[in-house]
Amino acid sequence: MSGDGVHFSRDGAIERIVLTRPDASNAIDLPAGHAMNAAVTAAADDAVKVVLLSGEGRRFCAGGDVASMGRWRSWSEPARTRDRVGDCAATDV
Repeated sequence: MSGDGVHFSRDGAIERIVLTRPDASNAIDLPAGHAMNAAVTAAADDAVKVVLLSGEGRRFCAGGDVASMGRWRSWSEPARTRDRVGDCAATDV
């Protein structure tokens, strides 16, 4: 599945998550954060044994997309996404 700066797919027990914003050094903006949340949620499945995380282009990930932060409606919006991704990442597989 692709969209909003993240592509994810599954091949057997391997979930692949690829950041797809090479023009922005794969920095994560709010839509990419939501897409990453969907990708991590999909990977939280007993059938998945390995998650490969990579980025398109020359850089893996520059971190948060500072340029997009001014467009957020509130600081709680990215915090909810961050917390959800953290909850999925902490799930025992």
